[in-house]
Amino acid sequence: LGATSKEGLHFKYPNQGAVLRCESAGSNFEIFAGGLRNVQELAFDQYGNLFSIDNDSDRPGEKERFVYIVRHMDAGWRSNWQYIQDAFNPWMDENLWVPYQENQPAYILPAISLYEDGPAGTAFNPGTALNEKWVNYFFHTSAPNGQQWAFQVEQNGASYRMVNDMQISSGVPIVGINFGPDGALYGVDWGGGYPLNEKGAVWKWDVADQHPLRGETSQLLRSESSAFSTKELIEALDFPDQRVRLKAQFELVKRNLRAELEMAAQKATLLGRIHAIWGIGQLNRKLESPDFKFLLSLLTDSEEEIRTQAVKVIGDHFGTQLALHQAPEPKDHDAALTRSLLPLLKDSSARLKFHAAIAIANIGSKEAAASYRTILESATADQTYLRHAAILLATGCNSLEERELEHESELAQKVSVVALRRRGSPEVSQYLNSKHQDVVAEAARAIHDDWMIPESLPALAAILSTTPWAQDRTIILRSINANFHLGTSEAATRVANYAINTKADQSLRLNALEALSNWTKPDAIDRVVGRYRPLAEREPEVIKSPIMMVLSPLLIDEDQEIQREAMKLARQTGVAVPIEALIALLKNKKSLPELKVEALRGLRSQNHPQFRSFLTSALKDTSARVQIEALALFAQLDKKNALTEVENILSSEEKNLALKQSAISLLATDLASETGDVLLHQLMVGFDEIAGGLQLDVAEAAVARKLGGPAPDFAQTLYGGDADRGKDLFINHLAAQCIR
Repeated sequence: LGATSKEGLHFKYPNQGAVLRCESAGSNFEIFAGGLRNVQELAFDQYGNLFSIDNDSDRPGEKERFVYIVRHMDAGWRSNWQYIQDAFNPWMDENLWVPYQENQPAYILPAISLYEDGPAGTAFNPGTALNEKWVNYFFHTSAPNGQQWAFQVEQNGASYRMVNDMQISSGVPIVGINFGPDGALYGVDWGGGYPLNEKGAVWKWDVADQHPLRGETSQLLRSESSAFSTKELIEALDFPDQRVRLKAQFELVKRNLRAELEMAAQKATLLGRIHAIWGIGQLNRKLESPDFKFLLSLLTDSEEEIRTQAVKVIGDHFGTQLALHQAPEPKDHDAALTRSLLPLLKDSSARLKFHAAIAIANIGSKEAAASYRTILESATADQTYLRHAAILLATGCNSLEERELEHESELAQKVSVVALRRRGSPEVSQYLNSKHQDVVAEAARAIHDDWMIPESLPALAAILSTTPWAQDRTIILRSINANFHLGTSEAATRVANYAINTKADQSLRLNALEALSNWTKPDAIDRVVGRYRPLAEREPEVIKSPIMMVLSPLLIDEDQEIQREAMKLARQTGVAVPIEALIALLKNKKSLPELKVEALRGLRSQNHPQFRSFLTSALKDTSARVQIEALALFAQLDKKNALTEVENILSSEEKNLALKQSAISLLATDLASETGDVLLHQLMVGFDEIAGGLQLDVAEAAVARKLGGPAPDFAQTLYGGDADRGKDLFINHLAAQCIR
């Protein structure tokens, strides 16, 4: 998502879904909340709280999420998570998708709870729909499973929880629901599910015992607002249906009746007072110099909800700058207004504190520089909405200059890290030295993810050699990648040294080797977060010395996957494997057969003086693959003695079938000779008695040598095959793709 407002502000939120907000004429545009994937649909309750169900990304084990959406939140989703397959995926592996968990990233505001599959529509009962039984219920449809649900919410500190959740119908895959003026619930079906049948229909849910005010509600909604008197509009602010109240509110604002709204904000019912306060907020947003005097007077009201709504509306006038992808530094302004709101941060109501904090953060005055600490005095790590409030206060009001980390709690450090991330500040680097592992991880994310903080990449890269948390995937993967982005020989050396750390997790060591393999020709898609981040190619010389330094220990590592990837790295980068490493590979009983083969070839190409003795040992190796390669090299080196070895192999009952097949093949190629023909003739004489797995090899060798005898036959392919080679051919061979 990217947009430029009428006021010239640039909002850059690529790779994430968001809730947008602006005035009816398009002014004051902002990103209200981000990090959402695919919410279906937005629904406000009677107090203006915004809820929805967010779709999952179809990962195994993942579920949809019930979300309470508040201003400036980041719910964690990035579309690049969608396309990461069979690799580290922050969305799943760092638990971004689940409700609060310990060690979860602090930059996100997690879901309240998990919910039903396939959300396709959400609506809130405006007050007089259906009947009194369903007042204050949300309704939700799940498609394509064809289920409909209803639930309520109740306050839970600064947030909410879902209660009274129940399934109300099933059978029809409905997408999109809303209440009609008549008070019934309407929805549109999916048209047969997958695939669509193009025969969609409108469905209706209703109750027999209807709300007594449904008829009046319908009449009021159909009436022209301009026909109502001021007195009727004020009375309509108290009507039980939210749609009627909103209609009256907007008409009073249209008529610029501020005095009447202020009166209603004091004397109406609770919901009527709330709508009057919202109307005053609308009028203020039309003014160059808003008047907050009346709203400030409501901050001492006996009704908690009125105090909350008043401070929320004050805060709504500000904060567009805080919604930018990189928030600005705090300023010296609106100090008096800020001082009027600061006492609310110590209120007993968590919800009031939350909205007061957002209002103060939106104003962005240095007067409130220490205010985030006030929130943290009573907040715990699992109170994620208060944490969000503290983050906004730190972002909007505190310059967050260097401080002594040992005097900050872990939660306070996380708040500071996320605030610095929101400002794109290099000062976040200092938190890579925190004594708290999760804080270091949070700092690594802040520097590495989304836009990156380029000035801090060297610091993140450097901790690969120093961090005490060498097993932490969040820290290490991003540190390896920071070195990869720097691309220098020094950075490559750090990654190479990590790769030989036998105490580190295998997956992290393999990641380091993969980084080295791609060092000179980086892919345009980021290795960790899957985001488009093209890098220029690097000179091959940059990587050769760091690889040479670690290649020998990697090739004799006890972990065979490390051995394999190390040899692959040498081939891809053109680094010659040291002779001592090749010898060590051959002598290491835990070396992979394929690597022993590579070692034999390497020693042969370098004409090592002891190659003959290594070859003799390899012919006795426990792996048939090594024996086959040794025999082939022996045939090139000493034809006479190789023929003797072939004869011994073919006469032995203990030798592997694949080795015998290879020996017969050599009789028609590298060992083709009169002596070899004698051996083939002996095999043809007893053709019916030899093993079925050798018959095709003998027949093909005889044809190649023009010796006559049994012809090759497809029936001979039934025996002696190599399942692994067959699978590889079936899946990967281009010709096989066309004929299978």
